[in-house]
Amino acid sequence: SNNTVSRVLNPGVSGVVTIGGSDGNFANASQAVNYMINSGVAGTSGVTFSFRPGTYTGQITLPENILGAGKPDVPIIFQSASGNPSDVVLQYAATSSADNYVVRLNGTDYVQFRNMTLQNTSTSFGRVFELTSTSIGTQHGSDNITIEGNILNSRDAVTSSTFDATIYA
Repeated sequence: SNNTVSRVLNPGVSGVVTIGGSDGNFANASQAVNYMINSGVAGTSGVTFSFRPGTYTGQITLPENILGAGKPDVPIIFQSASGNPSDVVLQYAATSSADNYVVRLNGTDYVQFRNMTLQNTSTSFGRVFELTSTSIGTQHGSDNITIEGNILNSRDAVTSSTFDATIYA
């Protein structure tokens, strides 16, 4: 009998990884994040996802355990390549409470978002960041998260519903 197992291994991401443009490492955030989740973070200084100017539609979901990440000296950074938050727009239009976020950090630690515009364009839901945990009954949420120099846009509604919290934790 044949009991052979094969798997393609990709090198982990490290240093500066470019998103967008004609010669970027990845076309969009989803491709970059999925690659990182499957391959991990290599090296000892983390990874910086540098977005070229443009509008990107989609969500970023980071799980609790990403191989090689989640330590103070190995951060995961998402930032505008130009440093201007108006140059990079990451947007998503939530359609239900289940997908009501642009960025979901599911117990992920040491993540930074810098100088970007992040917006939920839904007419019914408004979360931009959702910080949650995969571990029910424990205190392990997302720790050491930096949201700096960004423009955060969510639904303009007068409500007390947590569905419209721009940052929900």
